[in-house]
Amino acid sequence: MPGRWGKGAGRLAVAIALLGGLAWWAPWRGSSAPGTAPASTTERGAGEGRGGPAQAKASIRRTSLPPLPPAGLPLDTSAPALLARADAGDPVAACRLGEGLLRCRDIAAWEATDAMAGTDMAESFARSGNLRAAVAIDEQRLWRLEQLAHCDALDEKLKTRGGEFLARAARAGNRHAMVAYASGIHFDHRGGYAASREFDDWRRDSPGMLQRALQAGEPSAVMLLLMAYQDDSNFASALIPDDPERAYAFHLLANRLFGYTVSDDYARSLDAAAMRRARELARQMHERHFEGRKLDGKLAHVLPPALQRPDGYPQDPCVPEA
Repeated sequence: MPGRWGKGAGRLAVAIALLGGLAWWAPWRGSSAPGTAPASTTERGAGEGRGGPAQAKASIRRTSLPPLPPAGLPLDTSAPALLARADAGDPVAACRLGEGLLRCRDIAAWEATDAMAGTDMAESFARSGNLRAAVAIDEQRLWRLEQLAHCDALDEKLKTRGGEFLARAARAGNRHAMVAYASGIHFDHRGGYAASREFDDWRRDSPGMLQRALQAGEPSAVMLLLMAYQDDSNFASALIPDDPERAYAFHLLANRLFGYTVSDDYARSLDAAAMRRARELARQMHERHFEGRKLDGKLAHVLPPALQRPDGYPQDPCVPEA
């Protein structure tokens, strides 16, 4: 197997470290209550998608649109139909197109920095006799190269619009897009993004989007809100003020929902009354937003649009499961 294929895992570790390093940034924090958006944002989100002339007009426009392409088609094949539907206001098409374009962006950057990779992990695993791990790394690299070939066939201007389409889908209420957008995965971290209007829109809207995604039953919103209330350890967490009691409630919700273990360390700063309130809040959220269900732990995290083949995840996360 080609040696340089194993460098993908090393680069993934570097990328994770870089993302974690963004916690120093501590950006603007809104004055709204934790996990809620300003009133203007909430009102705008609540009004989208209602009936009336605008919806009727959209329905008329959609009568001549191509059908939504099947999930799993190469992006260069599905992009024309996704673009037409996204421009007509279809949030699922906008979500899928946005994530596909972001995947193209990130895979291209990943492969361009191949020389920066560390130890060839695939060859190391193979030499140690762990052929399954070596093959898995090589398969991931092959998947990325296949995706990159499809990306190369896209229009160059379209390639730069991934964040735009993801934001459209999020603002239209697509629950997966709301969490993906709120996580900040659409920003190009090479510089300059924090001085943009898009960044201001994101930091204003993201807390409310996370709350609405939770209320809509999006499992991945639980973990982002847990981290946001707990500390400022990732890109979006600093947007929401820390709250140990609510953080503990979300740890308990993750236990109820995904079976995650809850350490007593998470409650060490709470008194008995606060712990009781946290337990009751976790119970209420589990019943209200998830109907008391148990879910696969793989649904706990928003699927990054790039770098890793989505083994075991829903094939089309932009279409929420019933």
